[in-house]
Amino acid sequence: MSASTGSSRITSQSYRRPYRPRPVAFGLAVGRALDRAGLRVRLDEASLLASARRTTGLDLLGDSWWRESLRRMLDSLENEAQLHALGRIIARQKLGGALVNRLRAEWLRDLHAEIDRTPVEAHFVVAGVQRTGHTVLHSKQ
Repeated sequence: MSASTGSSRITSQSYRRPYRPRPVAFGLAVGRALDRAGLRVRLDEASLLASARRTTGLDLLGDSWWRESLRRMLDSLENEAQLHALGRIIARQKLGGALVNRLRAEWLRDLHAEIDRTPVEAHFVVAGVQRTGHTVLHSKQ
């Protein structure tokens, strides 16, 4: 029995054709059919930027230092990651969300120029895997 689910089903041991619940298997099959029909989820800079701009109604992206990293990420996702349709959708949503946040941050900096003049007294970064308690670390001062 699986300790986390209480199920006695043994998970897939084959990574060539792993077990997928029916809804997931159906979604992946639809994604493959859409790919074959040329309706693949786009992971390119121009479409991501256009989508983020449509979402926010904003255009100012600030300095372009980050664009080369975005291009490398997109190239890797397209040519190395071997993402299925759901993976491409998730990657597009995550990258699109980051671009939306960048547009909003630049808009806010443009609206409140004093932000750039505000001194930052202490610099620190808390990084870690999701859902592992890092919020507790940085919320206790």
